Amino acid sequence: MNPVPQPAEHQLSLRDYLPAALFGIAITAFHILHGRKLAASVLLESYNWVFDLDSARFVGGWCGDLAGNMGPAFLARHALSLATRPFCLGLTTIVDDPRQALMLLTALCAGCAAAIAYLLACRFCAAFVDRFILACAFAVSAQPLMLGVTPETYGFALAGNGLHLLLIAGYLGTAPKLRASVIVSFALNAGFTVTNAILNVVSSIVLAWNRMPSVCWAAAFAIFYQFGGKDILRTRAIFIGGAILFVLS
Repeated sequence: MNPVPQPAEHQLSLRDYLPAALFGIAITAFHILHGRKLAASVLLESYNWVFDLDSARFVGGWCGDLAGNMGPAFLARHALSLATRPFCLGLTTIVDDPRQALMLLTALCAGCAAAIAYLLACRFCAAFVDRFILACAFAVSAQPLMLGVTPETYGFALAGNGLHLLLIAGYLGTAPKLRASVIVSFALNAGFTVTNAILNVVSSIVLAWNRMPSVCWAAAFAIFYQFGGKDILRTRAIFIGGAILFVLS
């Protein structure tokens, strides 16, 4: 009995990146149109609304007074927030309004997330119409719509999560290997919102599930438990557990 041939993995090319870029630009423009109206609203003066959204923090933190808005406790959980500050300051010099600059940066982030969603659809869908439908379904769902006009680190975290899923989709069916892109993805996700690194750990578990013998799994979880204790959300448990699984997967 002859084995059933498996379909070839779709490799991304310029023909995929170009429509993804155009789609991302369209989504960015959509959010800019609506964000301009919200820039002067109470939205950018709010703290802790809709479960932990602090838009007022980023008006100063990214486009103004850093020390008064992003203290050590915040930066410990969102270290890469500092990396987005130069972009907002640069946009402020262009549009001459920190609020409008902040909304523009937020819209650009939403456009990047939408472009990544289109590329992820390219990995699994051959027809353009299927890719477009899936990408549109992502772009108009509740969370991307809200984060497209709500300045927060979660917008960058959404794009980082999408990037990691895109990388994982490209690793399916490949030999175990420690890749620099995986390490960069882990650093991005942990940097924007430290608990988001759990996605990297879980995806590594999925990739390694059939590649690791039981002894290795037992050792990995024993070390993970030892350093993390019962609270598996501890930062050190995430980093150490993730590093082990990256090597083994």
